[in-house]
Amino acid sequence: WHSYRDFEQAVKYSNRYIRSIETEKFLQTLLATSEEFKERIEPGIIFWRAQLGYKKNEAVHSDSVHFPHACSPYPPERMKPRYREAFAGRVNPKGIPCLYLATDQKTAISEVRPWIGSMVSAAQFKTHRELVVINFTEAKFDPYKYKNLEIISYEREPEPNVRKDIVWTEINEAFSRPVIPNDQVDDYVPTQIIAELFKDAGLDGIAYASSLGSGHNLAIFDIEALKIVNCFLCKVKKIDVDYYEPGNSYFIEDEEENKDE
Repeated sequence: WHSYRDFEQAVKYSNRYIRSIETEKFLQTLLATSEEFKERIEPGIIFWRAQLGYKKNEAVHSDSVHFPHACSPYPPERMKPRYREAFAGRVNPKGIPCLYLATDQKTAISEVRPWIGSMVSAAQFKTHRELVVINFTEAKFDPYKYKNLEIISYEREPEPNVRKDIVWTEINEAFSRPVIPNDQVDDYVPTQIIAELFKDAGLDGIAYASSLGSGHNLAIFDIEALKIVNCFLCKVKKIDVDYYEPGNSYFIEDEEENKDE
């Protein structure tokens, strides 16, 4: 059940390109248990992609009137990743682009982490052929559906079907983790390797949960597999922040008050 964490540590801090027998065994097991997570996407299905920013059109001048710069969404070529110039992400290493999409507009915009007042270009992309993807969102480990609640505290090795659920759920969570600008490149390595495993196996992409929106994310390896059909310019007017307190709070005592007592 901890095989993903072992894999993550191994490829980040031990052997990355010439991998150990244990790492290769983990990847092959993942491939062998992937059949139930395969999902077919029919032609004609719409997904969304967002980019932070917009196109500033040239100002127009006449003898008596000055029209300021007009804003419009990015052009179609800007709404797709650039060959050989792609930034590293959870699914792709630097220089190898993939098409990051979302199932709805709000999730796509949320994924670019805009601030209030940001101008965002949001485009619809349509599938023009059948795609087969690995859907990690189907991996949902619920310990309470198993009779032996010892599993919750991991006091013993779970049964094979439970181990599979745990591992696939952890991988979904790893893909869903937001990309932060100051992330280290090696933070992406485990999920990049897993994505490339399925790419090499002939899959078209992977789907995983979004931690920033209510929809799901989709990463397609072939950036020509979908065609852009329209693009909208959106201005962000509100950001909802949700949080919890993980603990380790502290309180500072007022020394003067203690003296008075």
